[in-house]
Amino acid sequence: MAATPSFDRNRLIATLSDWAKQRLTPAKSGLAQSFFEAYFHRIPSDDLARSDPEALYSSALAHLDLAEQRQPGQLLLRAHNPAEGQGPHASPFTVVEAVVDDMAFLVDSASMALNRLGYTIQLTIHPVVKVSRDETGHLLALNHDLAGATFESFLCFQINREFRTERLDRIVSELSRVLSEVAAAGDAWRSKRQRWWADFLERLPVKRWFGGEGDEENEAGPDAADAQWWGELARLQFLRSLDWLKGVPAED
Repeated sequence: MAATPSFDRNRLIATLSDWAKQRLTPAKSGLAQSFFEAYFHRIPSDDLARSDPEALYSSALAHLDLAEQRQPGQLLLRAHNPAEGQGPHASPFTVVEAVVDDMAFLVDSASMALNRLGYTIQLTIHPVVKVSRDETGHLLALNHDLAGATFESFLCFQINREFRTERLDRIVSELSRVLSEVAAAGDAWRSKRQRWWADFLERLPVKRWFGGEGDEENEAGPDAADAQWWGELARLQFLRSLDWLKGVPAED
C-alpha cells in the first residue's frame, strides 16, 4: 500500500491529548499525554491513518490502566476484546497486552508464540517507557528523571478476533510461559556477563604495566602478555556490544 504523506502524527497525538485533558483528572491526563507520545511514536503512519482515533485513544488508555500497579519483575498480561458491542468504535481485533521489565527478544518471542497458536498479528505496538513508581508499585510518572525510574516494555498485539474464553486463557498462559523463559534467559546472560567481566579484571597485567613484577605465566614476554590481554578485551567488548544491540528496540 502507498505511504500516507498527508498523515500528521503530531496532530493525532495532540488530539488525543486534548481528549485526555477534557475527560480525565489532571493527574491521569498528565500520564496519558506522556504515554501517547511514546505509545504511538513508532507505529507506521499508514496503520495510524487507517485507525479510528477514538479506538486508538481507548486502546492506549486501557494499556496504561493495566500498568497502573506493578512490582519489579512482575508480568502483567491479558487478552481481551475491547469495547465489544459498543458501536462504531469497537475494535475488530482481539488485543493482547503486556507490561514487563524491558529485556531483549520480547517482541520476537511473543510474536512467535501467537503464531504457533494460529493467530495472525495485524499490528504490533512496543514502546519502551521510563517508569517511576512508589514503594507499593503505583505508577507516578512516565519518561521523567525521577530517582529509581526504570525502563518497562509495553507490548500490544492486535490479532484476528477470538471469542472463545478458553482460547483467550490459552493465549495468556502460553505468553506467560514464554515471557517468563525470556526473563530467565536474560538473568542468566547478565550473570554470565558479570562473571566474565570479574574474571577479566582479575587477569589485568597491572603490575607489569606500572613497573611491578611480571606475570610468571607469561614467560613469552610483554608482547605475548599484551596480545592475550587485548584479545580478552576484544572478546568482552564484542559480548557487551551484543548486549547493547539486544537492548535497542527493533523496528516493529
